[in-house]
Amino acid sequence: EGGAAAAGASFEDLAWREALRARVAGLGAELRSQGAAAAAATFPVPFLCEELETLAAEHNSITGWNDSESWVIQLMLEIGVSFQVLFDTYSDLFYRSQSRLPAKQIQCLHSLCGILESWVTKVQSHSASTTERQQFTVGCTSGDLLRKCEDFKSSLQALHGHGISENDTEGCLQRLRLIEEKVQKYSSLI
Repeated sequence: EGGAAAAGASFEDLAWREALRARVAGLGAELRSQGAAAAAATFPVPFLCEELETLAAEHNSITGWNDSESWVIQLMLEIGVSFQVLFDTYSDLFYRSQSRLPAKQIQCLHSLCGILESWVTKVQSHSASTTERQQFTVGCTSGDLLRKCEDFKSSLQALHGHGISENDTEGCLQRLRLIEEKVQKYSSLI
């Protein structure tokens, strides 16, 4: 259905992205209507995130476009994928990307920052569900979130000078530092 509308469009003009978003969102809604267990069993979040991020990166490299926030993450959140699942998925993508191009690593790190920033903001604004709050609290009390932030910062520092701009690494480092501050503040309140 979306393919016919996008057939005359070029990859650069993003019509494909909106058609793809609509298709994935429709599939997510259909699966959710069948229940959480069916959705979890048949909606391959890691596979979809990896493939959609690859398309996004390819588009960005062709056009010079730089999405500061991943439309893939926003789509996954809109269709009900939890922050925890996204964080785990993107952490895995990041660790697997370490043997690949530095650009792929920095893309994953920016996505991870976006996930954590959104999760922290939602928990702090008290609009998070009980499950989202519990999962975030476990990540804080176990030290897992802070450990991963430290690991991401170390990886970023290793990327510096490997074709990644200082702006990119410094911007991501600053985001991670702010996330750490918020996680520590939240941890001190629980």
